[in-house]
Amino acid sequence: MLLVAAGIVFYLYDRLLGISTLSGAAASDTGSERRSGLIARAGARVGTGLVAMLGAISDTLAEMREAIHASSPSRPSGGASRLLLWTASLLVIAFLCLPALFVIPVSFTSGSFIEFPPQGFSLRWYSVYWNSPGWIDATVRSLIVAIGTAALATVLGTATAFVLVRRPIPGRGAILSLALAPLVLPRIIIAVGLFYLYARLALLGTNLGLILGHTVLAVPYVLITVMAVLRTYDERLDQAARTLGANAWRTLWYITLPQIRPGIIAAFLFAFITSFDDLTIALFVSGGRTATLPRQMWNDLLLQVNPTLAAVSTVILVFVTVFIVLAETLRRRATARAG
Repeated sequence: MLLVAAGIVFYLYDRLLGISTLSGAAASDTGSERRSGLIARAGARVGTGLVAMLGAISDTLAEMREAIHASSPSRPSGGASRLLLWTASLLVIAFLCLPALFVIPVSFTSGSFIEFPPQGFSLRWYSVYWNSPGWIDATVRSLIVAIGTAALATVLGTATAFVLVRRPIPGRGAILSLALAPLVLPRIIIAVGLFYLYARLALLGTNLGLILGHTVLAVPYVLITVMAVLRTYDERLDQAARTLGANAWRTLWYITLPQIRPGIIAAFLFAFITSFDDLTIALFVSGGRTATLPRQMWNDLLLQVNPTLAAVSTVILVFVTVFIVLAETLRRRATARAG
């Protein structure tokens, strides 16, 4: 039933907008405008009406704002407007981040239960984490699997993106839909399928099985990111290199890849986080000595609930934050060098 429901949503989206819009293509590039079916016509009318309604609401709010400012004896200064904007933005960010930040103070409690506000201050639960072979092995395994997944998914997704963007191959829409299917299908469906497949291939409980399973989930993110970058890439740079005597491989290595390096770095980051954070696949294809960090947290949660989970969650939060900041720094440096 989950598979059928996801397939219906996938089909409707493709008929209304075209599946290529997920990678940044315009609707006119997907061929959806040439479809004169009932679904396409109904979707176009609903979309046009929705955009018109949102535009009318925006115009009304803008007119009300101007009327209030005109009737007010003293209009707010630019500094006040910026302060209001920053305040609203910080409130939204706090609403999104506070649930995750809740685990940080709880991880330093001296009590034996997860409670807020925490009792006292102690590094006891961090000591439990660092001195536990099970937790450390799961952390190292998650890092190894995430790096392997990110590398494999980046290679496969980037190669597929080049083919789909630059080659007029037959069945391009079907290939793209198949490649992006894991992005739409519920992960539990993929996990169950991998479980029965790995049982026949003797890959259950292996790091290779985890890497392959996570790669299935990560490739769509890489594909979307790299395709979006390639659609805005100026191919005249490649043509200039070819006219100066560079072959296809030298053009790819010295011209194309350096120009799209920021997109590849972002794709690698998405793939890494997808693997490092996955629980569903790990529940079905790992276990025992091959448990990942999310799987180890799940097992510990079933047996007992203590602040060790909060300490591990804080370590993951800090690690992912540092990883994202470093990746963004490298991406900006690569963009500056390419520019």
